[in-house]
Amino acid sequence: MNLIDIAEQTQSIALDLGAQEVEVNVSRAVSTEMGQRKGRIEKSKQARSMGISVQLLVDGRFSSHSASDARPEAMRSFLAKAIAATRSLESDPNRGLADVESMGSASVEIDIMDQSWHDRSPGVRRRELAELEESCLTASSKAPLRSVTVWAWDAMTESCKVCSNGHQSKWQRTSFGKGGEITLEDQDGRLPEAYDFYSSRHHEDLPDVELIAKSLVERGQRRIGSKAIKSQCIPMLLENRSVPRVLSVLTGPMNGSAIYEKRSCLMNKLGEKIGADGFDLIHDPHVPRGLASHYTDSDGLPTKRINLMKNGELQAFFISVYNSRRLKKPVTTGNSANLIVPEGSRSPMAILKSLPKAIRVDGFLGGNANPLTGDFSFGVNGILFEHGEPVQGISEMNISGNLFTLLPKWKESANDAWRYGSCRSPSLLFDNVQFSGT
Repeated sequence: MNLIDIAEQTQSIALDLGAQEVEVNVSRAVSTEMGQRKGRIEKSKQARSMGISVQLLVDGRFSSHSASDARPEAMRSFLAKAIAATRSLESDPNRGLADVESMGSASVEIDIMDQSWHDRSPGVRRRELAELEESCLTASSKAPLRSVTVWAWDAMTESCKVCSNGHQSKWQRTSFGKGGEITLEDQDGRLPEAYDFYSSRHHEDLPDVELIAKSLVERGQRRIGSKAIKSQCIPMLLENRSVPRVLSVLTGPMNGSAIYEKRSCLMNKLGEKIGADGFDLIHDPHVPRGLASHYTDSDGLPTKRINLMKNGELQAFFISVYNSRRLKKPVTTGNSANLIVPEGSRSPMAILKSLPKAIRVDGFLGGNANPLTGDFSFGVNGILFEHGEPVQGISEMNISGNLFTLLPKWKESANDAWRYGSCRSPSLLFDNVQFSGT
């Protein structure tokens, strides 16, 4: 059966058993993962999976359930129990499907399905893995190498949504990835480790294996001799791929549920300036080949580009249909897509050369953030620079502060937007960040 048939069959059973509204999401995926070390395949895994998610509205009561067995007899038994359990819940007048007139897919081409995935074979995957390992060994020939493990993976997923109000949508997407993990030997007996991974929707968008290998080895060598330095307030250049960890302190409290439940430090800040002049943050589900690009959001509404922050001003939250009804605020979207911070004009190195002293943060170890207050504390790795020259590797240090004091300290964005994740941000410069060390 195709996915639409499975979803319609599931919906029909749920309605027959007494549900008033039904939303069914069905996904089917094929994924392959391989790992290699010392010329030998250490892991080779292929998985085929199917998942069915059913949201029910029964006598004004809402529940959500998941299953993997689409056989009619199994689904009827499963849904009978689900509907009986739903009737025992409290009613919620804000639940229910969106108006069908507002539902649909965005009229854009985001190109998230790579047809070349169908031509991939075990032999092709093994050759790619061998090439990546060989490049890593070549790049690390002068490094104190203990071990290197390389990884490659790919997947194809097809999904559909069928709602009892008549809405239907379906889509396909692929993903590919390569990367590795490296362990080096330090003079003091420590074994510093590093990793480097890249993902894309189309295989041709992945970096060359030589670039991946060079980057992996360089990231490992940064860890050699790293240590904590004296605590100080100093400019921080946050490396592009590390930006999502800090941005999560901002985007987490933007969620409509957190705002309704008063668990958000941003709940009374809409329309206020909370960041520096020039700082923009954009939610864009229409980036061609973007890892978080999609046509339809979780409510079945067409996706759209949203300015979350403009010139330091907070302009929007993530408001689903349900939270729109609870908060009596307009719907934006219920789920985050690609997050974009516009690029600047200078390279990260040009920015570092213009500063007497700065720490470039290129990784995090542990930490936490409080969405109610905006306070955060993260363990960091990085490098201390003076006038653009690396002076000391940094480890066993923390950055700490508050969202409302950090965002006004943003000074500049570099020109190196990260292309291999759902946060497509360049490196970001912040002034006078508190680093805690010795």
